[in-house]
Amino acid sequence: MKSIEITRRNFLLGSLTLGSVLMFSKRSSSAVKKNEFIPVGMQVSQQFREDVFRLKLKRKSDSIRLLQLTDLHFNPLRREKKVDEDTKNLVRKLIELTEPDLVAITGDVWNENPFGKGLSFLESSVEFFGTLGVPWLYTWGNHDMLSDYSKGHDILARGNNSLYRGGLNRGNYEVVIENEEGKDLWRLICINTSNYGFLEEQLSWLRGWIEKNKSNTTPTFMIFHIPIFQYHTIWEEKIASGVKFEKVCYEKEEGSAFETINKVPGLKACICGHDHVNDYSGLYKGIDLIYGRATGRGGYGSDLVPKGGKLYTLFPSTGEYDWASITDDNERWHPPKNMRIEKKEELPWLHKLSG
Repeated sequence: MKSIEITRRNFLLGSLTLGSVLMFSKRSSSAVKKNEFIPVGMQVSQQFREDVFRLKLKRKSDSIRLLQLTDLHFNPLRREKKVDEDTKNLVRKLIELTEPDLVAITGDVWNENPFGKGLSFLESSVEFFGTLGVPWLYTWGNHDMLSDYSKGHDILARGNNSLYRGGLNRGNYEVVIENEEGKDLWRLICINTSNYGFLEEQLSWLRGWIEKNKSNTTPTFMIFHIPIFQYHTIWEEKIASGVKFEKVCYEKEEGSAFETINKVPGLKACICGHDHVNDYSGLYKGIDLIYGRATGRGGYGSDLVPKGGKLYTLFPSTGEYDWASITDDNERWHPPKNMRIEKKEELPWLHKLSG
């Protein structure tokens, strides 16, 4: 799979614009003040002091439709302006096809902070999400860089139809979906995996959440950008089904986070993004580890995995759920059990990609 790893590397190098290169270089430069490099999302809001959003469903149904979008990679400085508009059209089409009750945007929405323009990139992204007519939540991706994350938290929380409440706890928060009578139907724990993955900063907050919610019996999903180490484990141990064309980039997390994650009461699944050409899932010690389908036309990997989203259908009365990856031509895909694809010629949609 070496060629695919090069694809990722080239993409990352290409997205490291001058502004972000300068930001990273501050870590090793003795000529700048300490703490000028701030990991993604790791400041607090000065305005929003709540960390839970309660979403009341507007329709009566025995199911909830959750659409995951990930790795949109908007870049207003890109020469080919049509790329971002194509991504927006894709998102609009997915909303039209799935009619979701809410949207989960799992990071890498824009490309870094070139020339200090990250806040304007964020503002335009939030404005776009607000036009979709659907409640949306957001978790930080490693490319979602700003000069001032405190302001970023506030922009996100003020967005039209936004469920974001991550400013109090550096990007970590909870969304509770409830019915018209106020009964909890499903919980979504949103984690900021920042630049380096699920580390002690996130685990400390999560332990506090667990302590406060020991009696939780509501079905729960955990949502974040960078996968944990066990996404690698489930593939290597042949537990997972789906497609895999690059190594699992769990960054600095090396497996210990799962011990805490596995203590979350009611937890059914974790959903993430980050690796554009991996779309698989598998149960690990009772927790379903699921990759989202990469969405952005400006990201790498469309020659292997068509861009799209992932639709989850949640059934609160039983705690069960199902999912399908979906593209803008309404092709829906869920891998049969034990389907494990690592070669392009084995892809079920190969004829469409080549055509």
